[in-house]
Amino acid sequence: MITPATLVQAAAFSDTAVRSASLLHVALLDEFIRLTRDAAVDEADGFIRDSLEETLAALRWERDGYAVVLHGAMILPQAAAPAA
Repeated sequence: MITPATLVQAAAFSDTAVRSASLLHVALLDEFIRLTRDAAVDEADGFIRDSLEETLAALRWERDGYAVVLHGAMILPQAAAPAA
């Protein structure tokens, strides 16, 4: 029988699972951001570098979406930006 207590337990499990998955996705995105940034810095071809910069923007935008899942409007620290 489904009771209010059962629903609360299911919601708590679901929240924990969503949070765990979101944290894993953020960690993976951070690694992709780092790899892409490193490749862009080392790339001599301007077209390829621009393409990598566009990919970086998309990865960062996707990563920012997880801030809403994890912390509402609070923004997670970004992967370190390259030195100018």
